[in-house]
Amino acid sequence: MKSVPVFLLLLCALASGNEASAQIIYTDIVPDTTIMPPVNSGYSIRLDLNRDGTTDFTMGADNFGGTYDKVNIAGTEGSDQIAGDGSVDEASNFFPLAFRTGELIGEGSGILWTNFWDTTFSHGLPSTIAGYGLSTQGHWISKLTGFYLGVRKRVRNNWVYGWIGVDVSPQANSFTLRDYAINTMPNEPIRAGSTTTGIDRTPSPGSIALHAYADVLRIQLGNG
Repeated sequence: MKSVPVFLLLLCALASGNEASAQIIYTDIVPDTTIMPPVNSGYSIRLDLNRDGTTDFTMGADNFGGTYDKVNIAGTEGSDQIAGDGSVDEASNFFPLAFRTGELIGEGSGILWTNFWDTTFSHGLPSTIAGYGLSTQGHWISKLTGFYLGVRKRVRNNWVYGWIGVDVSPQANSFTLRDYAINTMPNEPIRAGSTTTGIDRTPSPGSIALHAYADVLRIQLGNG
């Protein structure tokens, strides 16, 4: 089976407000963008949370008609990690957390952090997950929309914490990226969905759209 990856680096054009002196860097995706690969393919998207020109996390979806479908996230550097629980010794037993709006993302409170490549956060959805068969575990089983992934990255020997707003399809073969943010203050937690510190949340008119037909992908940038 063939995988057709798509790598997109979301930069300031998708951002809202002026964060020059802000503590929280917030990026709003306008409109919300759905990554839905055609059958027998996979797409991925790269995220630069703090806009330093380096990819922090890669999110992807695989659609193989129900035989090998999954939605996943990976820290693309050794210092980029995802919040979860379970075990940090084996990727199939690590379960990324689904944070509600306002919940605290930071160190402690039973949160484990890891950067497994291909960490599947759609555990428990009705599909074959990551080659381990139908999963019945995880935090995204009934939390398909309106929740957040917790993330952190290492900056000058300190951790900075962030969140990614994402919705997952019931079939676990696509996802919708809503927005993301990172708190630039070292070792300071962030609340899921928080954008308030020094940020004007007026959306940018910039947008991104993906249209896939068989092996042809059209990417539309700009207004409308």
